[in-house]
Amino acid sequence: MQYFHDPSWHPIGDGRCSDNNCPCPETPIPRGEGYLYVGPEVVELRLQHPSHESAVGELAARMRSMQVGMGFPVATSFGRVGPVLVCEEGARLRGLNLRIAGADAKHWWRTGEVPLRATPLAPAAWLRPMAARGTARGPSSAADDRHHVEAKKGGGVLLLLAAIGFLLVMALVVVAIGEQIGWWSF
Repeated sequence: MQYFHDPSWHPIGDGRCSDNNCPCPETPIPRGEGYLYVGPEVVELRLQHPSHESAVGELAARMRSMQVGMGFPVATSFGRVGPVLVCEEGARLRGLNLRIAGADAKHWWRTGEVPLRATPLAPAAWLRPMAARGTARGPSSAADDRHHVEAKKGGGVLLLLAAIGFLLVMALVVVAIGEQIGWWSF
């Protein structure tokens, strides 16, 4: 198996769950534990740009290209160049194969090397709707339900803000086109 070294993902002390999709409050992860998630987009990027510097440069170039194409600065995260260290809850919510993701994390803690392959998912029998799955702590409880509802509320706010932003951009486009073709001339 091929590996890549990512210096920004080889901390000296303990870690924290850094999965933006996990509802946990950045759960502390003791050194040598946790689960490593490597997304397919990271593998694709690192196959084309093996060094950390080259991968970061490519993401920056993509961002500049997007800004030039849109004509204004864009504030967005365009991708990752390395893995995500996640807690058990995050690994389960992503549907990761816990045995493999755990072994990858142990290897990463020891060596700083990340497998150059996407983290496999759990067997299909384990994957079922999130409501039936509960959380890493076991079957769903009232507290877990409240936790997930609160996380969903935050997602709804972000979705609403994104929709408002989209509408504002579309309004600016309509105004610009209207000025060019004389709609606003009185």
